[in-house]
Amino acid sequence: MTSPTPPPPEATGLATRHLKRGPALALTAVTAVLLTACTATPAEDLESWWGSGGRTHIRTVSDDAKRVSELVRRSRERGALDSTAAALPACKDLRTHVAAAEAYDPIPDKDAQSFWSSALGSFRKGASDCIAGSFMGVMEIETEGSSNLQVTVSTIRRIMVGP
Repeated sequence: MTSPTPPPPEATGLATRHLKRGPALALTAVTAVLLTACTATPAEDLESWWGSGGRTHIRTVSDDAKRVSELVRRSRERGALDSTAAALPACKDLRTHVAAAEAYDPIPDKDAQSFWSSALGSFRKGASDCIAGSFMGVMEIETEGSSNLQVTVSTIRRIMVGP
């Protein structure tokens, strides 16, 4: 005696159920692959921030702060009574570039971003005071701003390069 032949899948609706699950399963698999591919390490996130404009902002603000210090130093060497006036163009540039850096994406590392925000705040205040004619603005740029910038860059390097 032969066993009866099972009905074709079309007759039971089995094929329809499999076809309905197919796209859903495929979509789930694609989503999982994409999410896995999009998960980056902290170093990769930081490298992306650095390479897509972060480095430019840090360098520009750093160069401006160095220029303020250099112009003040040269002015003092020449015996000028008001060395802040010599730094006025550099202070204006610094204020402009700080605003651009503040408008840019935050650093994707909490510690580095904290120091970066502090550096930008000190540079902003120092540049504004310098523009107003106060030597205290130059002091703010040379001390607090530059110190926090150095820690920012050191933190970024440590994360990207490793200990």
